[in-house]
Amino acid sequence: MSARSKPEVLFVTTELAPFAVVGELADFSKGLSTALSGKFTLRVLLPLYGSIDREKYHLCRMAGLGTCDIDVAGHSYPVRFYRTALKGTPVRAIFVECDELYGKPGIYEQPNSREPHEDEVQRSVLLCRAAEFLMDRGVVKPQLLHLNGHQSAWLAALLRARASGPKNKPGILLTVHHAAHQGLCALDWARRLDLDRRYASPGGILEFFGNFNPLKAGAALADRVNAVSVEYARSIRESKEFGLGLEGLFQSLGDHLSGIPNGVDTEEWNPRTNPRIPAAFSAKNLKGKQIAKQQLFEENGLNTDLLHRPLVSYVGALESHGGAGLILSLIDRILVNDLTLLMVGTGQWRIENELAELQRKHAGRFAVVFSSEADVVHQVLAGSDILLNSSHFEPCGLSQLKAMRYGTVPVARSEGGNKDSIHEAEDFAGEGWGFLFRGEQGDDLLEALFRALKLYENQRAWHKVVCRAMKQDFSWDKSAESYAGLYEDILAERG
Repeated sequence: MSARSKPEVLFVTTELAPFAVVGELADFSKGLSTALSGKFTLRVLLPLYGSIDREKYHLCRMAGLGTCDIDVAGHSYPVRFYRTALKGTPVRAIFVECDELYGKPGIYEQPNSREPHEDEVQRSVLLCRAAEFLMDRGVVKPQLLHLNGHQSAWLAALLRARASGPKNKPGILLTVHHAAHQGLCALDWARRLDLDRRYASPGGILEFFGNFNPLKAGAALADRVNAVSVEYARSIRESKEFGLGLEGLFQSLGDHLSGIPNGVDTEEWNPRTNPRIPAAFSAKNLKGKQIAKQQLFEENGLNTDLLHRPLVSYVGALESHGGAGLILSLIDRILVNDLTLLMVGTGQWRIENELAELQRKHAGRFAVVFSSEADVVHQVLAGSDILLNSSHFEPCGLSQLKAMRYGTVPVARSEGGNKDSIHEAEDFAGEGWGFLFRGEQGDDLLEALFRALKLYENQRAWHKVVCRAMKQDFSWDKSAESYAGLYEDILAERG
């Protein structure tokens, strides 16, 4: 297919690796856009945050645009546009510069208070109005918009729920990354943005218990909606716990709601070639994994007399409501076993302080690293034996996929992407590559961990589990085929 014949897609997001990284959305945006670039002309639109190094990433001004004034509910924001290439790919990233909104520290939160930015709505709407601006000017001519989360879901409302009537604009796919993040705000925003009042009336597609709900609006107005795993799509459709008030809408979408699992960059997460880890290794030769483990022990003050015992790790947000909160409550009980425990991440100060105190209490057996740097994550996953993934909500989960690339066996809650990607390793039967638990209590996690520890005692059986985990195909290629199918369905329907 020639470049000219490729359909053009504008991918609107708030994160894109390596430029702006908070969570899994950054890897999703990079991985999927790269995997789809063979069939589609991809442009990725995101804010130009103050933390992005313009010189390092070779950002340059977009010719012919200058400084543009873009209106958000009666306030005019001066905006400039920058562009660069996603290294090693034909994907082009377009950045929206607005120092008043995006120049401040923190992508979603104020770093000091860790509270959401007070102008969160304006930040989201400006990104979407910038997309409109580029389309109106003919700078981009997408046949399809791929929206991600509530921040870019505003664009569906701006294009299809205007009081002046819908614009004849591109097809829309909305990806729901986490239904808990709905972007609720004052219903008056519908009026301020000249949206159709009928849609903002009680029970309308913009209204949600007296608030404006951009995620609801996006899901109702998009041509297709997908969630980031098959199991998560089922959960948000069937369960109030996961649908969080939108389950009725998701049910009404029928087969227009689907689940597509995320993938990982198999070259970046390749233990045979990755320069970020201490030594190369493979399923056929795991010596390098032991070298990576030894380095973790030495750098984090763990007792090297325990190198022959399992190193259990947790990598993720250190938040009370997430998986870290559950593990924090269990550390004393976990360390009753003959193992070492390493936790890596950043989060709430209270949690960090409690973990630091536990590190002092269990010196040599437990360590915590307050970092989310990519190099640290690679090194920890490469050197660990077991990964704990205990989040209550796990729409897709990338940590378990990355861990398995490095032969680190997941112990995870049987929800969302975990359920899709992990098959239970049942004792010594020679099946599966991980351990799942279903309940909400600490005892449920511990029971699954104890099953893993029991199997670890049989190193021959454990080695087989490690090798099976490493051989699983979690590349973006498989998922990209499903997304390409959705794109093509939308394009075909819209003629």
